Amino acid sequence: MTTSELETALNCYREALSNLKESQSPQVKEVLEIFNARDAVQAVWSQCNHVSATDQQRLVELDRELKSKAGQITKVMDLAEYRNSFQPPAAAWWWRLETEAPPHLSDRWDWLWRGLTMGSWTVNLSLLVDIVPRFLSAGTGVAGVAVVAFPSILTLLQARTELTQAGKEGFEKLPKDFGNRAPSFVRRLF
Repeated sequence: MTTSELETALNCYREALSNLKESQSPQVKEVLEIFNARDAVQAVWSQCNHVSATDQQRLVELDRELKSKAGQITKVMDLAEYRNSFQPPAAAWWWRLETEAPPHLSDRWDWLWRGLTMGSWTVNLSLLVDIVPRFLSAGTGVAGVAVVAFPSILTLLQARTELTQAGKEGFEKLPKDFGNRAPSFVRRLF
């Protein structure tokens, strides 16, 4: 490939990005044009024997501009769905812009909330360990044990949820599954 083809591909990429810059809320078509232009740049780039420092710098600046628009782009389209359809190569980072988008303001404090949650689960579980033997030794029977056991099981499941993604998905499915199998008067509660 020649340098002129690379310059043409870079110009198309720059033009597609400038169209995105002009619109307040980008359309899916505009984003796909940018991604296709970036794909074309990559295809030409990989076949060039010599790339000038100017072209290298232009590409870095254009990529930086694309990354700065990641938040806008991820609001408009679900990139995972498009990746599923088009199967871009793993090196095509622009198809994974959700990793470049800045985190939501409330997500910045997730570490604190997780720590507080784990601390509260620890206290909750230690209280349950203390309460269950007292409750059982009082001879309350099956109904009393069920009253203590049900919240204990939910507490254990919720604590597991905080630690693993599989646990989180399972706990989110629990009310739905329980609602499908529960008697009609219980389903009305959910």
